[in-house]
Amino acid sequence: MPVSVGPTVRRRRLGSELRRLRESQSIKLEEVAERLGLAPSTLSRIETGKAPTRTAYLTSMLELYGVDDPGQRQVLLEMAREGHRKGWWAVWDGVLPTGFGIYVGLEAEAASLRVYEAQVVHGLLQTEDYARAVMSTVRRRETPDEIDRLVKLRMQRQEVLLRADPLELWIILDEAVLRRMVGPSRIMREQLDHLYEASQWPNITLQVLSFGSGLHPGLGGPFAIIEFPERFDPDVVYTEGVTGQAYIEERDREVRARSEAFDLHRASTGRLGASDPIYFRGTRRRIHLKGTRMSEYDLSNAAWISSRACNNSACVQVAHLPGGMVGLRDSKDTTKPAHIFDSAEWAAFITGVKAGEFDLPVS
Repeated sequence: MPVSVGPTVRRRRLGSELRRLRESQSIKLEEVAERLGLAPSTLSRIETGKAPTRTAYLTSMLELYGVDDPGQRQVLLEMAREGHRKGWWAVWDGVLPTGFGIYVGLEAEAASLRVYEAQVVHGLLQTEDYARAVMSTVRRRETPDEIDRLVKLRMQRQEVLLRADPLELWIILDEAVLRRMVGPSRIMREQLDHLYEASQWPNITLQVLSFGSGLHPGLGGPFAIIEFPERFDPDVVYTEGVTGQAYIEERDREVRARSEAFDLHRASTGRLGASDPIYFRGTRRRIHLKGTRMSEYDLSNAAWISSRACNNSACVQVAHLPGGMVGLRDSKDTTKPAHIFDSAEWAAFITGVKAGEFDLPVS
């Protein structure tokens, strides 16, 4: 079943047509705004689809642009009426960051989404507890009730992945997203489990950009490229400001630049090897950066060896893992992440220990 055309896309289509009609008459935006008694910024928002327009304003614009065909006028008037409808996300307006409602509307009506994320897991793949931990940290002035509403909104957004004609999602995560602990280890374990499971869904592609990739085009920050079911609805690029404001960019040059950056990211993830594991001790999952997809390894049977020099209060434990990998952990808290070494790193570490390189300085 195709995605229904909602108010956000309707407003974009109407605004694009009004801009085309104005430019075809060689009339400046400021001139039209003055005739309508509007601020130029308000008319600009109408033409970019970020705000609906009143029927009276639309009728005046059609007369000014010489649109006298009854059929064409009726289509545009109907688009304006549809643009006034409220999407399901309107009930969350009270807690939405500035401009984010527009993005949620575009996301809800999109056919596909290409995303690069550098800091945290993208909202469409966050677990509820992970989302709450992130929200509580970045929205520190919000009340617990407001945080709950933001989390519920995030969970409702995820329904686009489960609808009859689901959103096609291609996400590239920076390796830092997987290594950064968000909340207690239980939350991170559940989030990593969910990422692995979601990566197996037919409409989701998940890749990881490793630290070894070095400098890359995404250093300017995360972004999303939104594509729509109808090809005449142009792609949109979405980015966020430091305080959460949403920025929507439709200029061809900017969209092309982000598309090229995404393609470069997608190509570079294919160079990941099998020696970049991320273990979370006490979990049954090992997230392994192998090829272009996330792989699963069972750690439940890892045999941890304690040193004979251990006492009851402190001990370093070691486990020999498949592929020549070695795990090192502190037995006092087995819920914390372990340190994982490949064979060369482990040999260098042991050499350093024997040479006294890690000895505490004598006071």
